[in-house]
Amino acid sequence: MSEIDLLLAQHQRGREVTDYILAVTRKGIGASVAQPLARSLEAFARMYEEHAAIEDTLVFPSWKKTMSAKQLDDIGDLFEEIEHKTFGKDGFDDALEKIDAIERAFGLDLALFTAPPPPKA
Repeated sequence: MSEIDLLLAQHQRGREVTDYILAVTRKGIGASVAQPLARSLEAFARMYEEHAAIEDTLVFPSWKKTMSAKQLDDIGDLFEEIEHKTFGKDGFDDALEKIDAIERAFGLDLALFTAPPPPKA
């Protein structure tokens, strides 16, 4: 399987995991769902870390090299238009506020995941 085919398969798997999460959480998370849900979330996080690293270091930089500054500006405008159609005028900001509220409700703090400073050289 090529790297591109693998990334596409991972996008599909991400959709499947998202659908599963939405389905099981609509009913409430009981004891019978907690372990399978936790395993699915852990597996998704592992996959996502590697997937995002490949996209950020290989795919997106290579893609950007194929486009002129004007093309990049035009595609940025298109993405913003899609965002507004999908999430509303302040869709990104609204989504960030919702995520922040969810994280606070669960007692999550992004600072807990910040790496400590490296030792002095």
